Amino acid sequence: MALTLGIGFATAAGALADFPGLARRLQPVAPGNRLRLFDDFAHHPAEIEAALAVLRETTEGRLIAIFEPQLHSRITLMAARFAQALGAADHSYLLPVVALGETAQAGNGDAALAEACRAGGLSCDHVSDMSELLARLQADLQGDETLVVMAGGSGAAIAPRIAQALSHPPGPRAAAAPNILIGERRPPPPDLLTLVAAQARRRPRAPAVEMGHRRLSYADLVQRSDDLAASLAAAGVGAGDSVGVCLGRTVDRVTAFLATLQLGGVFVPLDPALPEERLRQMLDTAAVRTVVVNAASPALPDIGLRIVPCGPLPERGEAAAPQWQPQPPAAGAPAYMIFTSGTTGEPKAVEISRGGLANYAAAAVRHFEITAEARVSQLSGFGFDVSVGDMAMALAAGACLVCPSDLQAIPGPPVGRFIAEARLTHLSLTPSALAIIPPAEHPQLTHVIVAGEACPPALVERWGKGRVFLNAYGPTEATVEALFARCTPGQPVRIGRPIDNMGACLMTRSLTLAAPGEEGELCLFGPGLASGYRHQPGLSAQHFPVVDLPGLGPTRIYRTGDRARLGADGGFVYLGRLDSQLKVNGHRLEPGEVEAALCSLPGVIDAAVSRLATPQGADRLIAHLVMAPGAPAPDPVALRMRLAQQLPSWMVPSVFLPVPEIPRNSNGKRDRSALPVPPQLTRPATARSTGTATEAQLMALIDREFGTGIVTGTRDSLHAAGLDSLSMANLLFAIEAAFGITLDAGFEAGLDTVEVLGLMVDARRKAPPAAAAPGIENALAARILPYLATWPGRRLGRAGLVRSLCDAGPLPQLFWCFQTGKELSRLTECLNGAVSLYGLRSGHLAVDYSAETLAAFGRLYADEIAAIAPTGPLYLGGNCQGGLVIREAGQELMRRGRDVALTILMEQGRFLHYPGVTLLLFGAGSYLNPYGQMAAPEQVFREAYPAGHHVEILPGAHGQYFTPGNAEVLAATILRHLDRHRSAPALPPTCHEARFARRDAG
Repeated sequence: MALTLGIGFATAAGALADFPGLARRLQPVAPGNRLRLFDDFAHHPAEIEAALAVLRETTEGRLIAIFEPQLHSRITLMAARFAQALGAADHSYLLPVVALGETAQAGNGDAALAEACRAGGLSCDHVSDMSELLARLQADLQGDETLVVMAGGSGAAIAPRIAQALSHPPGPRAAAAPNILIGERRPPPPDLLTLVAAQARRRPRAPAVEMGHRRLSYADLVQRSDDLAASLAAAGVGAGDSVGVCLGRTVDRVTAFLATLQLGGVFVPLDPALPEERLRQMLDTAAVRTVVVNAASPALPDIGLRIVPCGPLPERGEAAAPQWQPQPPAAGAPAYMIFTSGTTGEPKAVEISRGGLANYAAAAVRHFEITAEARVSQLSGFGFDVSVGDMAMALAAGACLVCPSDLQAIPGPPVGRFIAEARLTHLSLTPSALAIIPPAEHPQLTHVIVAGEACPPALVERWGKGRVFLNAYGPTEATVEALFARCTPGQPVRIGRPIDNMGACLMTRSLTLAAPGEEGELCLFGPGLASGYRHQPGLSAQHFPVVDLPGLGPTRIYRTGDRARLGADGGFVYLGRLDSQLKVNGHRLEPGEVEAALCSLPGVIDAAVSRLATPQGADRLIAHLVMAPGAPAPDPVALRMRLAQQLPSWMVPSVFLPVPEIPRNSNGKRDRSALPVPPQLTRPATARSTGTATEAQLMALIDREFGTGIVTGTRDSLHAAGLDSLSMANLLFAIEAAFGITLDAGFEAGLDTVEVLGLMVDARRKAPPAAAAPGIENALAARILPYLATWPGRRLGRAGLVRSLCDAGPLPQLFWCFQTGKELSRLTECLNGAVSLYGLRSGHLAVDYSAETLAAFGRLYADEIAAIAPTGPLYLGGNCQGGLVIREAGQELMRRGRDVALTILMEQGRFLHYPGVTLLLFGAGSYLNPYGQMAAPEQVFREAYPAGHHVEILPGAHGQYFTPGNAEVLAATILRHLDRHRSAPALPPTCHEARFARRDAG
């Protein structure tokens, strides 16, 4: 400029020699850690572009822009240019526009800039003020970013405030008194939905959830959650309503979790494996009126529930950056509800707030060092709060939550393989589950987090070398985990100090603070505390009292019932329980609830339960029964079956021992320490017959692992003999080592015998190596065959995968793919010899479905069917998952030139193209019934089944079609359509018939 005005260079240079430069032009402000913070006066698009370009060239890591716009008129006019300039940053935080005296007529710059950023696909967050900005930075920053504050003169104080907040993070608060510890004070984090929305905008294509071949990006997850939230809202769900989610292992658990939170609802996870009576209690207590299900969900109690299916949702294509702007309710609103064991025989409902959940998620991300590149496991059972915590901390960090299949989640070797195959960086599970994972390197695994029960030092020795080992502690009533400690091999195991914003103290029985050096009851306080137990005000007051803590005043605490003391390192040491509550393989259990169920059994007049630790690290729950005079001796199998109708599997005792009386101490209370050890754990061996060499080897192995004579025959139930799920996992590990094979097996009723294990071992040993197999059919057959061991009927087919209770003859042959052998028996009985019924098994529990697996099923079952019926028309059918499988078999048979005259698909949630004539069966009360849910199901059917189709509506709901009454209607419907197609097989492509079958049909 000087030169253009005729001023010489030397004169101009001399005048500028002492000029220090403009203030706040990329001025570094040191926050005192790895973060780099710059302050800049930029408030015009050209200035913003220049500042970001310089920083992009001269710094490393993510570039974060913090922009305070000025003048609504300017921002409204130039919104697109501002958005374009800010797009050079990896992420932007936008403060409200500073009006500088402008009136409302100048426009709404905030709205204009927000719309421009959305249209440009920017990764940005709008913050309402400095407090929210600081809270977001505290929660979001990973520690190696470059931040630049860009603001006019009015924003000169922004960068110094950020520097102060980031350079001096609050450390642990000084204890108000001995035996009180308080976590770091940090600003309340944003709601979990806000954190997830930020991750979706920042990294929309990053993986959010994975399970096998199925993967949802953050954009996918947000879209699916939106879709499901719309379905829930249409069903009447609003803020504060409880939403039950009854799903097996699937990525849709996460979708349902976020959809519920999006509506302000209360997420109530329901384990599909729970008995119906237990589910009914939970649904009633939680006031659940709407339940999310899928095709694999069980039949639910008939109490007027609104069922919302969570099946495959429409694909919307790629989304650059979803503009999810959730408006979460207040921090005190409930987020989720978890049930724990209750002393009265009824489960207790624990309600956790959104603020408590957000606080836990933010603290876990920080303390457990979860980055956006992390891969976090979700192995916990669905009904336990750790499963909620795993979802929350992974999604809040922008990490990938990796869900195992049912097979991968089997404790022991399968979990070990899952760790490696899933490339986990963060493993979260109970100590007892960790203890039975076979030794392996797992170089990608950087963090192991154990919780739920006391952690033995041997686990730290084995798993803590070369990685971070975290021992976390926290009851359900305090939001997942309230304390944690980093454990080092060779050092004592602690439960440590409280997480951010939480506190813990040691109290006496009279609820005064324990004296220095004394042990006491560990009590917790802070934002993570539950509101109490729903519908149990007396119990809530007892466990959540308000006490006067020195230096803190009146404070609401939760009494954990655990004994602890303060260790020399300043962290808490766990000492055990004050009451009779038991922890069995990580599950919290009130003996009174199990004892009440035992006393309800015929012939039982008193009962007590105890826990017995095994040398293998697993626990067994022992039932000691006082039988009425003249009552028969307890039958373990029958007792387990009856208890399984009332209690979750982990609360069903593994051993039943009759005793003359329950021992008492001098105060008249039950003395559990005096209860006898079951004799079958110590009795000598008895003569036992085995049918094969493999069975003999297995018997010897079981004797060595669990005690001589624990089972006396090859068909004895191992569960009834005292082996629970973790013991069975130990056994699988031992079998794999002894036979040099790999077993992935789940144990349904009847499959837990030496006979079935022998079949599994022999099938695996005979299977050719995977590399030599032309496909995966051999592996599928090896997986399915052991599950057929308990099915009735003759073994047929080329690979022996077909079962039939019918005699061979000229009758029409119907090949049906069932879920269980009981379904085969029931339908055979109801068909009454009019049809030769042949049963195949779906992949339920045995395999994970993928396009490759289903195609292999089609080839495998087409071979089996052709071996039995080499000529003539074929009639096929399948229910639930069996429908998916038989559809593949039908297509394969048609490709081979076979005449598939009719295919019956029962209770299908997806209507995929199929070239054969099809009969569709739905239950009148089923959530899969498309009538009333789809606008025009007939049009969908015509497109999917061009060769023609019929529709029949049967009585009952999903899962009830083989029950007495309904099964007879199903059989009559099948016979009617078989007769029709045998007499008039040609069906016009446009044919459609919908009928409502009745129980008096046929």
